[in-house]
Amino acid sequence: MAHVLLVDEQPLTRHALRVLLEEDGHRVVGECADGVEALQLVQRLPVELLVLDLVLPRLGGLEVIQRLRQRGNSLPVLVFSSQVSQHHAALSLQAGATGFVGKQQDPATLRAAVRSVLQGASYFPAQALGTVAPGELMRDEASQLRSLSPRELTVLRYLANGVSNAKIAKELALNDRTVSTYKTRLLHKLNVASLAELLELAWRNGLLGRLPETAGEAEGRERFYTLFDTLPIPACLRDLEGRLLACNQQFLALHGVEREALLGRRVAELVNLAPEDVKRYSELYRQAVASGGPYSCEVIIQRGGMQQCLRHSGVPWQNEGGALAGMLCTVVDITEQQREIAELAQAKVRGEQRRRLREQFLQAAGQELLTQLRQLQQLLPSTGEPAAQELVGRLERLLEALLDLVRLERGDVVLEPQRADLSRLTEEIATGISAAHYELPGVAAVRIDVRRYRQLLTALLEHCTGERVPVLQGQLTHLTHGEADWHLQLQPCPAPVGHSVSLALATQLAALMGGELSWDGNTARLRLRLLQAL
Repeated sequence: MAHVLLVDEQPLTRHALRVLLEEDGHRVVGECADGVEALQLVQRLPVELLVLDLVLPRLGGLEVIQRLRQRGNSLPVLVFSSQVSQHHAALSLQAGATGFVGKQQDPATLRAAVRSVLQGASYFPAQALGTVAPGELMRDEASQLRSLSPRELTVLRYLANGVSNAKIAKELALNDRTVSTYKTRLLHKLNVASLAELLELAWRNGLLGRLPETAGEAEGRERFYTLFDTLPIPACLRDLEGRLLACNQQFLALHGVEREALLGRRVAELVNLAPEDVKRYSELYRQAVASGGPYSCEVIIQRGGMQQCLRHSGVPWQNEGGALAGMLCTVVDITEQQREIAELAQAKVRGEQRRRLREQFLQAAGQELLTQLRQLQQLLPSTGEPAAQELVGRLERLLEALLDLVRLERGDVVLEPQRADLSRLTEEIATGISAAHYELPGVAAVRIDVRRYRQLLTALLEHCTGERVPVLQGQLTHLTHGEADWHLQLQPCPAPVGHSVSLALATQLAALMGGELSWDGNTARLRLRLLQAL
């Protein structure tokens, strides 16, 4: 069980992650939607695992990881991103991430990654990293660029500036096949999978020529049109004020107008945005320019009577002198993704409604049966059959456990911790149920809900009572922040077969107390995270 911080711009994604992690017994101690707040929460909260996306407002995920490592923070970081290319997995590892999982992978993969990084190992699946050697991945981009020969660096500059293979061959007195070989070698050395990713790396490291400072520099614009047209998504270049300097064919197709009609215009002038979206986008762009960092946001537009959701992103662009000259921006249509998210949200609401109906039925039926059972118990004479009295008592406890399970599912159970000595309390409970042997610490002072602990341990001991006398071993470990771990081991105690209401309740109560109840062969293990009693 670990304390986890979730960082993702999408609230629905954070909710799904919280549910999955809490099902596995972890505790989500915080969540946020941007990189700056993530760094602040890491300092304030007892975080043991950071799960974050790469695309974040204010400060991107890669820079969050880099700043943590620069501060000497070795916190395990699991990247959970829709960016699933070999290039982004490599960048995450270079930045100092501990693991990388794509958002479209199944929950089992995410669970495996969480287990792996919490155990001190890394998790970078082969399908994400391809065949890149670990030594290559660990080097940063600057080191990779320094490893290039002068001729390779020259070819990279030509490619990054949109020059064709034929023209490169002519300029460098090579044949076309040799230029293709250089391109393949560059992709391998720089750990990128496509020319688009090669261009992105060149942009970040200032390998492109001087920007066209105004929309009137025809030669510069044409060079950028050629460059942008190699990208598979709408892309454009904007100045520090957000005015359009250049764009590719995909960008023109998205807006359905000629290039000359777009140059010099801002985003709000190109599409019909709501006033709040105009203000939000403009503020994000200004912040990105001021900080020299990336930005990303989603906007809703109306086109042809249909609603579209677009994700606008940008990275800083520097001129030859190293000064920030503008932003390289891309636009991705995520309408279909948003529709799927909306459908999932609706399905979740319907599922919640069905769950509440089931809980209400179980609550009413269980309460009615319990009332009738207590009436039956009053009708039995006190001197009647002991077996009947015992059977009625068991049925009463079973129904109470069933009703408690329903209350737990509804979130109606609230712990009421008080100061207690767990060693003495455990011995008292066990003595009343079985003649178990004890190996408990002298004093284990904690704050715990005594009634719920008694209920949990009673269910476990009643399950373990058999022909052999069980041995009960306990240990209290003091942690930081005033917390303590209570470890209890019971042997022999066979794992449950089939469904047991009492043990299901015990498992849920253990989770509510910040721990877990599990079996290892013929041994039951109970672990609780509690507050120390000072």
